Amino acid sequence: MYIKTFDLEDKLTGAEKLDPPVFVRWQTSNGIMVRCEQEEAQAVISEDNSTYYLINGCQPHGEKEPYAEFITEEEYKTIIDYDPEDDDPDVPDDQDEDEIMTRAELTSAYKQLQQDYEFIGDCIIEMSELVYV
Repeated sequence: MYIKTFDLEDKLTGAEKLDPPVFVRWQTSNGIMVRCEQEEAQAVISEDNSTYYLINGCQPHGEKEPYAEFITEEEYKTIIDYDPEDDDPDVPDDQDEDEIMTRAELTSAYKQLQQDYEFIGDCIIEMSELVYV
């Protein structure tokens, strides 16, 4: 299950994959959030279990709190891969415009470096086997 999260000003703050999702509701008698079934839920626990996000327009305290909306996996990937600086990156004073990479380019370069690192490691192991045989 995937959610996109919003702050108190309705600004998108991110997206999370909840596996498995943990649903909670406000227990008035004790003044706490308790685990419940999805049908009764007023909120969902964050991926790292550090907070909860209200769902379905619930406001059990009568105050606005961070909230979440359920989304598809495709929308989740779009949000995760989006970096607002890709639209208008800040150019540091000591670099030319040509050297600035978008997030997608940086991710691609990082993956290539990981492959190169693994290849070099394999080469070193193979060379050491030849030397010490």
